[in-house]
Amino acid sequence: MKLSLIDNCNFGREVADWNSGTADTGLLDALHEHGMLLFRNVHGVSSNELAEMATAWFGSLEISGPGANRPADGGPVTVLGSTKDAEGRFNADYVPAATTGAPLLSPGGGWDSALEESLLDWIRHKQECAFMEWHTDATFRPWPTSYAALYCKQSGNSATGFASATLGLERLPGDLQAIANRAICSYRPSIIYGNAELGIPAISSRAVQLSAMQTGPHDLPSETHGTLEVPPHPDDPVVRHALVQTHPHTNRRSLRFSLKSLETLIPNWQEPEHHMPPTEGKRTAWQIMRLATAGAQAYLHQWREGDFIIWDERNSMHARVPYDAATESREMWRMVFEIDPADYKFNEEARQLNLTQAT
Repeated sequence: MKLSLIDNCNFGREVADWNSGTADTGLLDALHEHGMLLFRNVHGVSSNELAEMATAWFGSLEISGPGANRPADGGPVTVLGSTKDAEGRFNADYVPAATTGAPLLSPGGGWDSALEESLLDWIRHKQECAFMEWHTDATFRPWPTSYAALYCKQSGNSATGFASATLGLERLPGDLQAIANRAICSYRPSIIYGNAELGIPAISSRAVQLSAMQTGPHDLPSETHGTLEVPPHPDDPVVRHALVQTHPHTNRRSLRFSLKSLETLIPNWQEPEHHMPPTEGKRTAWQIMRLATAGAQAYLHQWREGDFIIWDERNSMHARVPYDAATESREMWRMVFEIDPADYKFNEEARQLNLTQAT
């Protein structure tokens, strides 16, 4: 297999001649180095066959099977998108991307009035904006995802944003880079998903997801407009991770954080009791994300049927991009892999994940 540059992308690589039948043990190293790999024209495969191919390409990665929304053949993938059944109801795991507020991509990357207004709308009313779609997966968990992949079964004229979290850190201005290098992110999953036991409602997009999946009655209250200005419930669980982390295989440092479940920042990991006020912490994180995902370090991938993209969560970020789900049928297969054992091992020597107990 050969690696080539991807048009308009300065970090990921396209894997050419992937169907030559030759196993390439260097693909995992390439994934660690470049953050994202693209395989084109993977047509005519079932989800089980796709899983077998991914295992052959990345032999040391173990697929983590989802509990729901598997395809008809039962392969270890989650079906995402806007496909509908005969009655016109969504029959995939569908969460709509935010369409309002600050833009997803900005060539200049500047802090502007739209971003500030969107930040305040989020804090005061829990109104999401498109910019907030940038994230790394599962940062609200004690041990976030190490690798994930998407396969395009039906494009629906949709796209996904990707960005190099390594280049994003390198290109931050000195003051924000210094803050990022010392900061701890404090996450509360209930900001997104709610907490039924404590009566904390989920944000509206998650209520749409629950309805779209036809999962039946659920005990998560939902709301269209809430607020993040009130003090958090003292019994609501918190998860903490370093904002900048060292990759256990390359030793390169990268940004690794998300905005929606972020409660605030702790400016210095050596003083964990000193939190930024929530609005200030979120504003600083938003500034970092905006500059890290602007310009050449961001790439907008327009999906084609048969595209398979795998990315390393530790040195890349991605974003959902709005599309016309009402008229376009999109079907994506999402594949998640078991946490890399190197994350656990590295953390024993240099704490950067699951810092809640330590702090």
